[in-house]
Amino acid sequence: MQLQKNDHVRHTKVPGWGLGKVLQTSPNGYVDIQFSQAGHKRLKMESAPLQKVSTEQAEEHITSFLLESNQKPPTIPPRLQMCLQTFRRIFPKGFRDQRYQETQRNPRLQDQHRFLGVLSKPQLMRLLHDEAVGELRTRFDTFLAQTPLLFPKEKASARQAIQSQEGCLRFACGVFDVAFSDRDENTAFSDFCTTLESLEADKWAVATIFPFLADPRTNILIRPAACQKTAICSQTRLRYHVELNNQTYTDAQAMARTLFRQLIDLQPRDLLDIQAFISMVPHLLRRATT
Repeated sequence: MQLQKNDHVRHTKVPGWGLGKVLQTSPNGYVDIQFSQAGHKRLKMESAPLQKVSTEQAEEHITSFLLESNQKPPTIPPRLQMCLQTFRRIFPKGFRDQRYQETQRNPRLQDQHRFLGVLSKPQLMRLLHDEAVGELRTRFDTFLAQTPLLFPKEKASARQAIQSQEGCLRFACGVFDVAFSDRDENTAFSDFCTTLESLEADKWAVATIFPFLADPRTNILIRPAACQKTAICSQTRLRYHVELNNQTYTDAQAMARTLFRQLIDLQPRDLLDIQAFISMVPHLLRRATT
């Protein structure tokens, strides 16, 4: 079986690993795969019992996961309906529109691949084990320099946080915990928030970009202004506080899953699409009311 980057697979002997996405293949016969339930794995292609999954089956799997908590179609409040209609005018085919994919989805996918390319689970584990501060700082700097999802001030605060040896190790440990570890999600996120506050990098986007890119099936990136406007439009609860906290993060995750169901006619694939929509809500509202 030939595999290429971005192919979807399952491990037939360990179905609990969930759906896998091929990150890269190596000339020596190994393949790097990001599994939804098991994280990053490097496997020998000739001996690993992998089953290729079609794009349609993969998208159905992701959609089912996001819809399973509420089978009843949710109502679409009037202001969200206005946003949806404006979105349709810009992108007639919804989330499958070519222009949408080129301008919104693909840059987010590229950012995910960029993050996993330099800061995957095994890479972070190795660098943290070796306390390789210089390489950690270089890899974070590389990612931060290229990501379009953080504003300049957010990038600057994150870069400043990793300048000292202690700060870099604490920052990297926090990223590993919220993106890849098996720790309780609330505890891991709370500890990361405390770390960011002590390093003066306590920005919502900095706190949430890493779990978002590690698993956009379940995690959302928080841009406060856009999320607050979206919560009002979708009539979902978002107990927002400027200070980083678990309550706001939990509410934002729940809002994203609700929005996934509300926008099902646009054919979202995962929360990459939902985050793209949220980021556009202020613009959609302006266009809808002018």
